[in-house]
Amino acid sequence: MTTWSPGSGFAGVLAHAPLAQVDLNRWMPLGFVLLAIVILIALLIARRREARRIETTLAEIQASERRKLEALQATERLAQETEQQYRALFDDAIVGMARSTKSGPFITVNRAFANMLGYDTPEEMMAKIRDISRDLYVRPHERVEAVRRMTEIGTIETREIEVYRRDGSTTWILAHTHEVRDADGNHLYFIGTIQDVSMRRLLEDKVRQSQKMEAIGRLTGGVAHDFNNLLTAMLGYAHFAAHKLGPGHPMHSYIEQIQRAGERAETLTRQLLNFCRQAPLERQTFDLNLVVKETGYLLRRLIGEDIQLRMQLHPDGTFVSMDSGEASQVVMNLALNARDAMPGGGELIIETICVFFREEDEQLPDELVPGSYAQLTVSDTGCGIDTATLERIFEPFFTTKQRGSGTGLGLSTCWSIVRQAGGTITVESAVGKGTQFRVYLPLADAEHATVTERAPVLPTPEAEVSSGRGTVLVVEDEDVLRRLLTEILEVNGYQVLTATDGEDALRLSNEHPGHIELVVTDLVMPRMNGCVLVGLLLQQRPDLQVLYISGHADHALLDQAVESGDGFAILHKPFRADELARAVKEAIERAEVAARPKTAAVAAAEPT
Repeated sequence: MTTWSPGSGFAGVLAHAPLAQVDLNRWMPLGFVLLAIVILIALLIARRREARRIETTLAEIQASERRKLEALQATERLAQETEQQYRALFDDAIVGMARSTKSGPFITVNRAFANMLGYDTPEEMMAKIRDISRDLYVRPHERVEAVRRMTEIGTIETREIEVYRRDGSTTWILAHTHEVRDADGNHLYFIGTIQDVSMRRLLEDKVRQSQKMEAIGRLTGGVAHDFNNLLTAMLGYAHFAAHKLGPGHPMHSYIEQIQRAGERAETLTRQLLNFCRQAPLERQTFDLNLVVKETGYLLRRLIGEDIQLRMQLHPDGTFVSMDSGEASQVVMNLALNARDAMPGGGELIIETICVFFREEDEQLPDELVPGSYAQLTVSDTGCGIDTATLERIFEPFFTTKQRGSGTGLGLSTCWSIVRQAGGTITVESAVGKGTQFRVYLPLADAEHATVTERAPVLPTPEAEVSSGRGTVLVVEDEDVLRRLLTEILEVNGYQVLTATDGEDALRLSNEHPGHIELVVTDLVMPRMNGCVLVGLLLQQRPDLQVLYISGHADHALLDQAVESGDGFAILHKPFRADELARAVKEAIERAEVAARPKTAAVAAAEPT
């Protein structure tokens, strides 16, 4: 039995058989075949591996491309969403936004900016404004300067600009603009946000105008106060001179002219005080129709025959609550202004009606609250008023009349009077189409009317004042006025103590051994005003009567005067000699009446 061993087979034969015994020619082809098969198998295995590697690489490339495509698509979606968000923010922003170039046209504007300037669409605005400097800016050099600063200096421009609207009018905008550049620093465009600040500027102008009016009012009040002191002295001494010289004296007519000039100056001073709201008021409830009728009688003689006066008055009456003299002044001033606007004649219409305003009414003037008002309308068919004049028409000292023909206080005084009464004035006019003033005053209850008839003002002789008795302490810091007061009171029989200020008055009161019935003191004085002085004097002399005199009528001091007690009166400057004498006489008589019950009570308490 033959057994196999590791040395058996073809290899064993080759290993153990003698080389000469091996038939190489027989086995050589088979070896080549086997070698070829091995090589082929190796190649197949290598190609299979290469194919798998290629497949793996292709799969990785495809996956990478898919990831890149997905990332690109995501980026595009994000860009679209960002563009939509930007467009929404740009187009729907409540503030104006715009991009522009150096050369002039806009790249894009949003709807808010277009609507701000009166355009319906951004496209309409961009088509209309081809050159920003010329078509948008009221002052083109401002645009040129802003571009220079942004490009050369690199600043962010924040500035207020006056620009044209679609209809050709102008408005003010606030622009925040900066330059956008590329990575190389080259200019791309300007971008900015825009706000409409026209209303803010209007309010600022009103505030500045209000502050100016307040400052003028304080100045006017101070000047009028000092002028009233001088005017009181001038009228007082003119009265003395006329009385001593008598009507037959050659100089009497000159003194009368001085008095008339003083009275006109008094009217001017009252206008000044009305303007700054420092004139003393006597509030009454009356029918405005009565004032219009009364003023109409005088107007018919003043306006001339070539002007037709027509009055249309509300049949049920228009009751208001204010100073009736001031109401007459308003009607007179408006009517005389209408007369001056019709040098060639025309028609003057004065009308009164009652109106009621609701909150939603467009006709409600800005200065009024909803409610019932008496409306006084003064219309003329004159030359009319231009727009520039209308904007300043109620300013004090502003006048379009020739130098020396007007003070510029008429309409400003009317405005102040009406506003003080809780109303307002509006004006409508156009050049060549006449003017219409409307005065609105709050309606008052007719049942509370304090004036039902107004007697015509006629010149009356001066009332005779009987000789006075008692001691009067006069306190006045103005030297000329203090001498006049002393002379008037001494002429009327009073013993007079004069003091230059509050401290001097306190000293005289301490040193005077006898009774002092009355103190006549200026309300406004340096170092110590009249109210403080009276308070100190009443501590020394509780039964002292008080007569305040003032040309200022400061409200705070008047409140103090009211709180100082019942035994006081106020005489406003300028006053006449007889007015002072009458006021002093009445004050001393009040003291005597007040003392009688006290004397009777003391007498009743004494033992019999």
